Amino acid sequence: MRNEREHLEQFLSLLRELEGAFDQIDIDDQTCFAGVLEQSMVFLNLQPRDIAEEFSTSEASVSRWRMGRNTPYRAIRKLVYDGLRRRTASAARAAEQLLKSVSGLSTSEIRTRRSAQSECAEGL
Repeated sequence: MRNEREHLEQFLSLLRELEGAFDQIDIDDQTCFAGVLEQSMVFLNLQPRDIAEEFSTSEASVSRWRMGRNTPYRAIRKLVYDGLRRRTASAARAAEQLLKSVSGLSTSEIRTRRSAQSECAEGL
């Protein structure tokens, strides 16, 4: 059970770190966009179609952004960064709530709650 809690605490720490990184981003620096997008998609378990739907673009465009082949205009980068920041903050809040709720629970109960919280976070 301690191991599950430690993993959740580490995940929350990574989410908080990612959340803080958004405050340091220079919106005019096109070179970091691909890395931030890729890292955010991994941590938030997002697929290219999720990003494409949210920002009314194609999955092919999102794939090119992730690979650094091209970068969206500044206004779109800002929208994407703001959307990813919101999702990161929401995932961090969900992880915090889960951590608070798992005190004294068995490992299987923690996994069940984490799975339920993950499904809720994906719907955001």
